[in-house]
Amino acid sequence: MANFQWRKIRARCPYYIASWDKGIRCEGIEEGQSAIRLSFRREEGAADWFDRYCARRYSQCPIYKLHEEAEGNGRQIAGTTPRGGGST
Repeated sequence: MANFQWRKIRARCPYYIASWDKGIRCEGIEEGQSAIRLSFRREEGAADWFDRYCARRYSQCPIYKLHEEAEGNGRQIAGTTPRGGGST
């Protein structure tokens, strides 16, 4: 099984938590929701999503946008990292 620790280093999105061969985990949007899990049918799907959103254009990610919308509505977001706090 491949080692996905390098993705944590490359991730720029402040809501990224972890990934594995066919999935990505992001912070939950509302209090009491621990995480959002994205599952893909193929490893390439997870890698493409990670490269497109987690490592590059995270502000375009649908999950990021949900976080921003929830924050804008004054919702308490569970365990969020301060805005812009992603790894570089």
